[in-house]
Amino acid sequence: MEQLAKDAHVSIQAVYSLRDSGLASLREARRVFAVLDIHVHAYPVEMVSLSL
Repeated sequence: MEQLAKDAHVSIQAVYSLRDSGLASLREARRVFAVLDIHVHAYPVEMVSLSL
């Protein structure tokens, strides 16, 4: 988890949040998914409010 956060240039809390609740800011989620080579076409609307 620590290495993923480091590679994605996000906080470890963002990685844990994605794992535990499936939510993080859009910017953080996109960075994590890019490192994992996950291509997302739609994000939960709840992530928008985390990004404001």
